[in-house]
Amino acid sequence: MRFLQSRFANRLSRPRWAGGPGIFRRDTRGAAALEFAIVGLPFFAVVFAILEMAIDFMIYAEIDTAVQKSIADIRSGSVQLQNLNAEQFKSQVLCPRMPGLNCSSIMLNVALWPLTGATAWRATGVDTSIQNW
Repeated sequence: MRFLQSRFANRLSRPRWAGGPGIFRRDTRGAAALEFAIVGLPFFAVVFAILEMAIDFMIYAEIDTAVQKSIADIRSGSVQLQNLNAEQFKSQVLCPRMPGLNCSSIMLNVALWPLTGATAWRATGVDTSIQNW
């Protein structure tokens, strides 16, 4: 009994913070919460930044793929054969290739350039007289 009295009497007689610098080495309660508070904020900031960049890259890749396929349709002449204007092209060809995106804010600018010389072979199937873009 005397052992217990001497062991706890020292702790009860003085406040916890009055133990000097050695008290911080001995008392480890709340250490995990403190470490999480210090490391958690930068960790979650980096995780959310990575997720945001992944979404941006996914949107960029989706737009790039849709535009490349639409350009192939224009260059092959299939759009000219259907006699589509800019709004019809946007709603029937371009927007269905971007299912996750809103097409209302997309601006379309297609210009026809006459090809001559060494690049004239690319213009097969393109009717340059239809300029309704």
